[in-house]
Amino acid sequence: MPAHLMYTQIAGITVVAYLVKLIPNIEGFVILLTQTITVLYMIYYILMFTAFLCLRYDQPNRPRSFKVPGGKFGTWLVAGLGLISSAFAIVLAIYPPAQVKSEVGSLIVYISVILALVAVVLIVCFSLYQLSKKHTDWVNPNNKFAPFTWEIEGLKKPGKTLSNVPTTVMSKDQNPMGMPIKRPYKPNEQVSDDIVKADENNEISTDES
Repeated sequence: MPAHLMYTQIAGITVVAYLVKLIPNIEGFVILLTQTITVLYMIYYILMFTAFLCLRYDQPNRPRSFKVPGGKFGTWLVAGLGLISSAFAIVLAIYPPAQVKSEVGSLIVYISVILALVAVVLIVCFSLYQLSKKHTDWVNPNNKFAPFTWEIEGLKKPGKTLSNVPTTVMSKDQNPMGMPIKRPYKPNEQVSDDIVKADENNEISTDES
C-alpha cells in the first residue's frame, strides 16, 4: 500500500469530517464544496486568459494554429470579457444563497469555509510546484510533456522573445519538462517560412527540427 498517500488521505478526510460537524446538515456542506470547486475552476480560467494576454505580448511572432483576429483590440476584447465573466462567476459563487442560514449556519461560516478551502488547495498546489523545482528526481524520464519555450530558450523566467520558431519544432525530441534541455534555442532565433508552413501542415521531419 502507498503509505504516505494513505496518511495524506486520512488527514484530509479528518479535516472534512470536522467541517461537516460545523455545518447543520449535509446539504449545506455539499453547497460549500460545489461553490469552492466553482471558484477554483474560475481561477483557472483567469490564469488562462491572463496567460493569453502575456503570450500575445511576450511572443508576438510565434506561429500558432489559431490566432484571435482584430489585433490588440480583439485580444483585449476576448480576454477582457473572459476575465470579467470569470471574476463575476467567483462573486456569484461566494455570494450566499437565500437558504444559507438554514443549511450552513451563518453568512460568516459560509464565506469563511469557501475561502479557507480555496486557500488550502492553492497553497498545496504552489508548494508542490516549488518543491518540484528542487527535486528533479520527481520527473518521470518517460514523460512526454515538453519543456516551456522559455526553458528551451535558456531564459530563467518567461520574458519577451522575438523568435518565430513554432512551439512544436522547439519541443520536438526534447527531454520531459524538468529535465535538462537536449537542444537549446536562442530567444530571438528565426526560421524560414518553409519550416513554419511545413509545421502548420504537420510535415516537419526529425532532421528539420
